[in-house]
Amino acid sequence: MNVIETRGLAKAYGERRVVSDFAMTVAAGDIYGFVGKNGAGKSTVMKMICGAVTPTAGEVVLFGAAPERREGRGATASAAADQVRRIGVLIEEPALLPNLSAYDNLMAKALALGIADGPARCEEVLRLVGLQGAGKRKTKAFSLGMKQRLGLALALLGSPDLLLLDEPFNGLDPEATRAMRNLIVHLAETFGITVVISSHVLDQLDRMATRYGVIAEGRMVREMTAGEVAAECGGSLRVRTADSPRALAVLEEAYPAAAFRAEPGGTIVMAGDFDTEAVARTLSGAGQVVLEFSQDHRDIEDYFVALMEGGATHV
Repeated sequence: MNVIETRGLAKAYGERRVVSDFAMTVAAGDIYGFVGKNGAGKSTVMKMICGAVTPTAGEVVLFGAAPERREGRGATASAAADQVRRIGVLIEEPALLPNLSAYDNLMAKALALGIADGPARCEEVLRLVGLQGAGKRKTKAFSLGMKQRLGLALALLGSPDLLLLDEPFNGLDPEATRAMRNLIVHLAETFGITVVISSHVLDQLDRMATRYGVIAEGRMVREMTAGEVAAECGGSLRVRTADSPRALAVLEEAYPAAAFRAEPGGTIVMAGDFDTEAVARTLSGAGQVVLEFSQDHRDIEDYFVALMEGGATHV
């Protein structure tokens, strides 16, 4: 089942177009890395998904059922409310009451949501985000990283099926960042929570995302799996021998699934899934004298920047 589907989604503020004809698909259980430059429209899309912003056009389908397709206005409002209750949100800065403690901030939301076991649930989410020792402190004394963790605790309070997290690593030191990343993966794997996470910290997304979506100037540029990203960022091998045409023929026969490119000067660039030592043995076994043998990896940040900049020209 798809937890999120957007169809022709658009948002404009007066003459300013923020999101245009946006199409996004997030499957149940995904940790979906939502990537884009500042101002690309990520936060606006996430706000439309959770109902905080009304689209100018298009629709958002949540959990396989669009509320507007239910019969009767009462049923529509009820369906929309049911869907919102299944979503936990941390977009931009967490909304905290500065003169209340972390625990009291959580209890205020628990009462608003009508959570029957509010005190126990508040203590549980404080433990989950690593704030169990700070529950009685007023949040105005919290660091930015502590506020981020409390914001995640607030998002988790209602036991959501879907989490929308906008830059959750802001203000976190490396240890806290690792803890946040591990917690998000734990929530997805243990509780089956689907996560959409917007972040500029691409090396963290690379360690946790199962799928990606790239947005540029309000349009979806491309969606892909983590496996597809890994394949496109995977290593390429540069090989040059004393007889490059013969070496190319040997490698093409031995590795039919690989992609090859011949460069001026006789260098062969080989891309795909292969073992470099096995390639070296193949060339040696064919009597090839190797003059150059090196491996390159494409940086994931360069990969996504190229997608964002290339996609922007088509908006």
